[in-house]
Amino acid sequence: MRHTTRRVTDSETGAGREPARPFIMKLLKDIAEIRSGFPFRKRPVRVQTGGCRLVQMRDIDKDTGTIDGNLAAVKEPANWEDHRLRMGDILLTARGPKNTAAVVMLDIPNAIAASTLLVLRAKDIVFPFYLAWYLNLPHTRKRLRAMQAGSGIPFIPIDELGNLPIHLPAMELQEKVVNLVSLGQEEQVLMELLRRKRLALIEGAIRTLLNKSQ
Repeated sequence: MRHTTRRVTDSETGAGREPARPFIMKLLKDIAEIRSGFPFRKRPVRVQTGGCRLVQMRDIDKDTGTIDGNLAAVKEPANWEDHRLRMGDILLTARGPKNTAAVVMLDIPNAIAASTLLVLRAKDIVFPFYLAWYLNLPHTRKRLRAMQAGSGIPFIPIDELGNLPIHLPAMELQEKVVNLVSLGQEEQVLMELLRRKRLALIEGAIRTLLNKSQ
């Protein structure tokens, strides 16, 4: 019986084909709109009722990347409507030694960011929470610090920030990263609650012991 051999083509072996990449590199300006917070010409005037809510650097927790919901109410400045924040916007502290990114989760229709913050509005190819997580990574923060300029309080120029390279995986993988980060944060919250409860129990036991000894 005569045996014949068949040549395997490159299309079957995958030879010559570019290997699949787990992620692509994108510049930040290509995946998000970047603008500064509202440029107040004068010191914002606080009001008791009405006005708009102002998100400031102090409202962003530098460790957890969360935004305090107890925002200051200020008199509405002229032409402030175009600066309204949306849910999903990312606020980045642009000044100081530690640059923290936080996603706006507050459903406040009349909130604006202070000029010390940069506002990033993610495009459809990136999840806001993934982008905020990536910006908060230690190696990214190191690059952000290297971008800072100014002789007084250093700040990040928008042009420099826009050229920051971002590792961008597929949306499915971004979602997995976000879910894992969320689980980790929930665990941290639970651990903190347990720690506080344990301290309260210990303090209560000490007070009881001291009262009995009197």
